[in-house]
Amino acid sequence: MNLKTAVKLRVLLTLAGLLVALGGCSINPLGTGTPQTRFFVVSPLTVPEPPDGGLVKKDEIEIAIEQLVIPSYLDRPQIVIRTGDNELHISEFNQWGENLRGNLSRVFLENLALLMDSDNIFLVPSIKRQSPDLRVAVRIIQFERGQSGAPHLTVRWTLYDREKKVIFRENLVLTGENVGRYDYPAIVKAMSDLLADLSRRIVVIIRKHSI
Repeated sequence: MNLKTAVKLRVLLTLAGLLVALGGCSINPLGTGTPQTRFFVVSPLTVPEPPDGGLVKKDEIEIAIEQLVIPSYLDRPQIVIRTGDNELHISEFNQWGENLRGNLSRVFLENLALLMDSDNIFLVPSIKRQSPDLRVAVRIIQFERGQSGAPHLTVRWTLYDREKKVIFRENLVLTGENVGRYDYPAIVKAMSDLLADLSRRIVVIIRKHSI
């Protein structure tokens, strides 16, 4: 076998190995053999499930919602899951359909508006007045499927009055049901549920401090 033939054979063997490796990947509808990227969004509540104490209706007060703050490791198009105490898996083929911070802020606002049956809840700076009656700020510390299989939402949130004085502050850890390691539809659904749980909790506190 001469050198030219050996080089051709090596190239063919390499291509064959790549085809075998791609055999386990999902193929896109165009049949090109490239894995198909899926896109997801966190979804809001669709039914006003009232927190303890019943449905809250406070149309007379105006509430400003600051854009949720998320850690930099989550601020990317790819969905992130935790595979170890100090290890993350970033999925190139399972991504967010919109900016995650914007998605979470919008859904959080929609949840509060639904639970409070109010049209007077706005994202900063889109508020009717410069001094809303209440202001809510949420800082997300951790929000992903953990290595145990359960998704976790760790937050520090604060409720301010009209003068921006702290009324209430809380560190909160919410945990969902176990989901499969690479079951991204279930992971995103669990994240939506956790954000809904946080929304219910905050509405309870708003009700206590706005009577």
